[in-house]
Amino acid sequence: MPTSPMTKIVQRLHAATLAVGGSRPDEVLLNDFVRHQDADALTALVRRHGPMVWGVCCRVIHRQHDADADREKAKESLKEIE
Repeated sequence: MPTSPMTKIVQRLHAATLAVGGSRPDEVLLNDFVRHQDADALTALVRRHGPMVWGVCCRVIHRQHDADADREKAKESLKEIE
C-alpha cells in the first residue's frame, strides 16, 4: 500500500521526537524528573517540547523578544518543580 507524503512526514516527526529522550513517553520523563530530580529527563522534555512552546509564544505574543522571554520563563517554571 503506498504511503502518502503526509504520513511520511508524521512518521519522521514521531521518530525525531522519540530520539530526544529515547522511547520514554512524556509521562515517564516527567515522573522521573519530579520524583527523582532526573535532570536528563527534564532536558529531554525541554528539547522535545521547547520548539512548540516557543512557537505558541510567537503566535500569541507577536514579538520574538517577548516570546523568547516567555519560553525561558516556562523552562524556569519546570526547574522550580524540583
